[in-house]
Amino acid sequence: MPKLTQHLVKQCHLDRLPRRSLATYAKKPSFRDAFDKRRCILPANESGVFALAGLWEGWRDRTKEDAAWVRTFAIITGKPNSVMAPIHDRMPVILAEEDWAKWLGEEPATGDELQRMIAEPYSSQLMRAYPVSARVNSVRNDEPGPLEPMDASGGIRV
Repeated sequence: MPKLTQHLVKQCHLDRLPRRSLATYAKKPSFRDAFDKRRCILPANESGVFALAGLWEGWRDRTKEDAAWVRTFAIITGKPNSVMAPIHDRMPVILAEEDWAKWLGEEPATGDELQRMIAEPYSSQLMRAYPVSARVNSVRNDEPGPLEPMDASGGIRV
């Protein structure tokens, strides 16, 4: 975990982390090592598997003798595609299946190839958008119901 963010975790203010530009992941000390050595994929399921590009890190408080390791990850965000642009000005980077092995380091990849993977938005033809319940905005609603498509009147489609 980058030193500049450790205090935020203790205070539970991760939302205060600044947005990162594409160049930040590869060049800034906060993310450079993870971008080089600790890339990961976070699976997401929406009528098929999406692979979200991520970075992971391990950290422990070295001032405490038996401190446990804290494992953290960050989902890389980038420009939205035409499906997401009306909803938000950025979206998680979704990797094409043919890029998974290179992103994970199982196959060699150049810096330019890695930058391309996170610079190009995922194809909007492979995604769909539909209205869902406002209940998705609360972590207390940890169930599939709020994700069900809604019709124009606000009722759930059957």
